[in-house]
Amino acid sequence: MQPPTGILKLNVDGAFKIVAGVAGGGGILCDHKGICVLAFAKNYQGVISALDAEAHALWDGLMICCSKGFLDIMVETDSLNLVHIVTGHTPRPWELTCII
Repeated sequence: MQPPTGILKLNVDGAFKIVAGVAGGGGILCDHKGICVLAFAKNYQGVISALDAEAHALWDGLMICCSKGFLDIMVETDSLNLVHIVTGHTPRPWELTCII
């Protein structure tokens, strides 16, 4: 779903591979026409789950948006668990306390 005119949409995603112990995440910020305003990708150290990687990607995306002055945004993630945690419908796990 595209955002309304004047609103930007941040879509974030994280990934975690337990066997290799590696994690990463990224995101893309687009306008109402679907034009990319910015994108980012990062490797994460010390991440312990896919949910943790998703939360890191969300944090990084929001911090980048704020630093660039993009404050009127909507956010999309494919992690329903993360949405429930951020919106207060599910208790925050201890390992995400410093991120959320």
